[in-house]
Amino acid sequence: MPRVEKKLKRRPRPALPPPLRKKKESPKKEVIPGPIDQWLIAHRARDIGQAECPITVDEARVRVEMKMEKGEVDDFFADLDEYSLHWSITFLRASGRYIVTPESVLDMHTGQASDDFAPQWVSWPLGTTGVFRLTKEELVQFFISMRPERDDDEVRHNVSIWRYGI
Repeated sequence: MPRVEKKLKRRPRPALPPPLRKKKESPKKEVIPGPIDQWLIAHRARDIGQAECPITVDEARVRVEMKMEKGEVDDFFADLDEYSLHWSITFLRASGRYIVTPESVLDMHTGQASDDFAPQWVSWPLGTTGVFRLTKEELVQFFISMRPERDDDEVRHNVSIWRYGI
């Protein structure tokens, strides 16, 4: 009787894990600070830290605070976070009375702090407050730098009235 050869059963080879690939590092985008970021960088170095520090008639005390409102999560969708930079200004009149402006919004950002074009102040810890002194002239120059690009006589007139009123 002829000899029957056994057929060898081949077991499937275990699948090898995919080769490790080096992640390509995307170049970091250099974000140029906006005018408000530049202004904050320049003046936070002069942070006096206390809201009750006395000022002279030629100075203004500026208080800046970052606030964040978390976006609502509604089942599947989530609203974006809203960041706002609030400020108030304190002046000393020649009569010795202090004038405090109401708190107003200096800048806003809707999105995440990690967004490519988010302002730098968005990455501050929540509730960060800065208090610093400026001369009234520096404050007026900041307002002039923030005006619209168009040459508006009414805006220029209002700034000059405000300048001499403080």
